[in-house]
Order: sequence, then C-alpha cells, then structure tokens
Amino acid sequence: MNPDPTSPWKHEPMTQAQIEYIKSMGGTPPAYPTKGEASRVIDALILQGAGRITPRQHMYLRFWGKQPEPGWGKMEVMKWMDAHRDEAHEKAWAIFKDNHPEVNASNKPDGVPFGAGANYLAKVNGVTAKPQGAGCLIILLPFVGLTIWLTA
Repeated sequence: MNPDPTSPWKHEPMTQAQIEYIKSMGGTPPAYPTKGEASRVIDALILQGAGRITPRQHMYLRFWGKQPEPGWGKMEVMKWMDAHRDEAHEKAWAIFKDNHPEVNASNKPDGVPFGAGANYLAKVNGVTAKPQGAGCLIILLPFVGLTIWLTA
C-alpha cells in the first residue's frame, strides 16, 4: 500500500463497526485491515447492491400481494411502500411478524404467504366475516356502520 499523506485516517486500523457493516452487507473484510480499505469495500458493496430489492422488501411486497414491476430496485420499492403505507397497514404487518416470528427472523420472502396482508388488514380494521348457514355470508363493517348480506 502506498501511504496517502493527505488522508492519514485511511491508514488507521479498521474498526469493529466497519467489519460488522461489511459482513452485514454480505461482504468479506479486506486483507489489509485499514479504515481506507474497509471504506473502499463498503463503497463497492453499496454500489453493487444499490439496485437490488432486499429480502425484507420482497417479504413486504409478497405480504401485500404485489409483484415487483420489471426494472424495480430498492428505490422503486421504497416509493411503492411509502405510497401504500399508513397506520393500519403497519399494524397488519406488525401482527403478521408477531404471529410468525420464525418467518420474521428468516428474511426469506417465500415464508410470507402471497397476499396475506388483506386478511391482517381486515383484522386491524375490525372487519369480520362469519358464515351464517349454507350459502350465506354476513360481512360486518363496524367502522362505517355497514352490514352486507350475501346469499347464494
């Protein structure tokens, strides 16, 4: 390595925080354990993964029954999430994660049932659906004072 007199910090030992961050991004700490080398690796990992949708984002999309559009990356998913996020949606997602801690801990999108969010959102909003005999369904929507009767 060629010392750079204008940036002496680059030659200081790599920090534990840098090592953990590199590992959390799926990288391997550099062979030359300096702050400068660690910074270079981190920059490369950020650029490499900038366009990829994260497993967590995939999980959230699956929960709401949404397939990523062609060409979507992290930013496009974040925009979609922001446009579709409110208190009720956040509660529904939190209830799912609480009910399925093994899925929540796994970061595996396939563990999330596609479109499950609608059922959890109905619970959050107090919507209940109860069968009332053969071919009859009553849907109670107490938050708007509406009862719907469906019969076969």
